Amino acid sequence: MIYSSKYMKIVIASKNPVKINATLAGFQKMFPEETFEIESISVLSGVNDQPRSDTETFQGAWNRAENAS
Repeated sequence: MIYSSKYMKIVIASKNPVKINATLAGFQKMFPEETFEIESISVLSGVNDQPRSDTETFQGAWNRAENAS
């Protein structure tokens, strides 16, 4: 039997260690056979540091994803 290790790179648009650890834990739980490399980058969200609504939270996440690519 040939064992093939799977490898996945995850880019996280945040330098926040809590977000990085939570993201890694979630991926490890969902894909236990995978090996992960984490790259965290700092990008602007374009919203307040503490979003005041679900809409602002979503917009900040969307902006970070766009700015990270």
